[in-house]
Amino acid sequence: MKEWLVSAGLALAALLLFWALLFPKVGGSGETPSLPISTDRGGAGYLALDRWLLAEKVPVVHWHHRYSAQMNPAVAAATPAAGTERRPTPAAAPGPAGGDVLITTMPHRAPVRRAEQEALAEWVGRGNTLLVMAALDDTPKWSALAYSSDLHQQVERLARLKFTVVEPKKSDDPDKVSGFLDAALAEPVVALEPITTVLGPHPFFTGVESVSARSDLPASRWQATSTTGAPVLELARRRDTGDAAVWLTTLGKGRVMVSGFATPLSNERIGVAGNARWLGNILAQTLGPQGRVILDDAHQGVVDYYDPQAFFADPRLHHALWWIVLVWFAFVVGTPHLRQAPAARAPIDDAAMLRMTARFYAGAIAAPTAGVRLIEHFFNSIRRRRSLREDGRPVWEWLEAQARIPRAQLDELKAVHARASAGRSIDLVRLQTLLSNLSGHLA
Repeated sequence: MKEWLVSAGLALAALLLFWALLFPKVGGSGETPSLPISTDRGGAGYLALDRWLLAEKVPVVHWHHRYSAQMNPAVAAATPAAGTERRPTPAAAPGPAGGDVLITTMPHRAPVRRAEQEALAEWVGRGNTLLVMAALDDTPKWSALAYSSDLHQQVERLARLKFTVVEPKKSDDPDKVSGFLDAALAEPVVALEPITTVLGPHPFFTGVESVSARSDLPASRWQATSTTGAPVLELARRRDTGDAAVWLTTLGKGRVMVSGFATPLSNERIGVAGNARWLGNILAQTLGPQGRVILDDAHQGVVDYYDPQAFFADPRLHHALWWIVLVWFAFVVGTPHLRQAPAARAPIDDAAMLRMTARFYAGAIAAPTAGVRLIEHFFNSIRRRRSLREDGRPVWEWLEAQARIPRAQLDELKAVHARASAGRSIDLVRLQTLLSNLSGHLA
């Protein structure tokens, strides 16, 4: 029983370690908030916008690939699944004449890469329009799932505008503090009103008294300036604070419009106030004869290419993994463990190892050659102590001057050295004994 519990504990520990180190973490299985994509029926989705444009016979395209692939005609022609259209259009990729309108909602779940930014800027410069619905002044629930830690920087790179936070005025007046508190607790619906000049509102806001937006959570207020030197027009402002919330700039032959609110075109708000009229004005002013409205679903996670997050979030993968884990755990815990019989250890025989090693060398090396090497090692040990070059040459004169060395042993070493150098047979055991005795006298 104890071994079974130990095996089960180790199996669970191995499983937890594998899960913690190697397996990507996915979100919980709770209710997923509505997303700003063309197939979403929830409050934040764009299904109502998609169906409205279809009813008005406006060509609509759904992009499910990155900009760098969608905006390259050669790549788009080679990958027909890159975008799905609700009605046929002349080409799968944007043509050089322009006249298309791309609607993208930020923050993106799939961040835009540098190559995409360059492709998008070139595409807008050919005479197309980019409409960015950015959650700067509002904070919808779905934005918590997106890559939004640097949202304003993402919008800056995409729209070529620089955004700075509008700091609220500091005051110790209790009435003003109370006013700020009331504003924070007020209805989250915010109205945008067009900015009117002596010539009237911008054509994009003709006949639009207000645009309705909604913020589920508090958000900052922003001010936009150009990063390319192109003029920036403020087209609409918040009715509650008077801060600008819609900006328009040019890029080459095209336009870039940024809305500080991401919600005006959603299913929940498209039919409120003048939201639909506002979008209709934009399309009337910007769509070309062959122009299309492009909904960017790819950067909200609806892609035709491999998406690791979608792969690991697929419940079918989870079911398969749980079955594999169950079978593996049953195998680890249920397999009987057979004890290995203890083997008696043979005592280590040092003498036998030495004899075996000696027999190996004796069979592989000739006796005269081994004798020469033994004598060279002996002379090198003497040369080392005398700081001489260790080349194995004899030092007979020095040995003869040592009174501690018996004359008979020295003469015998000379005779053995002569026989070994001549390649004649010698007694290696006697030679080793003789060298050991001489080394003892010199110690």
